[in-house]
Amino acid sequence: MLVLSLVLFFLMAMMGELAVDLMRFEQRRTEMQQTLDRSVLAAAAMSQRLTAEDVVNDHFGLSQYLSGVETNSGLNYRSVTASASSTIQTFFMHMMGINSITADVGFERGTVHHQCRGFACTGYFRFDAEYAVADH
Repeated sequence: MLVLSLVLFFLMAMMGELAVDLMRFEQRRTEMQQTLDRSVLAAAAMSQRLTAEDVVNDHFGLSQYLSGVETNSGLNYRSVTASASSTIQTFFMHMMGINSITADVGFERGTVHHQCRGFACTGYFRFDAEYAVADH
């Protein structure tokens, strides 16, 4: 009975430790994704006077996570694509052989179109979000 209690206690402790590492990973991934979403939409605005790279870097603050920013613009549109990546060192999962977890996030496209017909101007947002999570 004592052996079974110790085994169950050890398994419950391992699950708690796993939850701590996964919670840290998800918190970092969510922060990066929300920041990337906001920055790409701000950079894609037609009224934005700064370059897209400057806007995304200003939103991120710590540009060490930022992987790249690409811009495509024309007469009545601007498309911005950005991605970020962060590696989180695990506290407890290294006991199971997982030393780090990498969170890759990307915002595929933030485009603002303005179409004018006669004297009426309309605008709309189009965005596709792509989420990628990789374990290393």
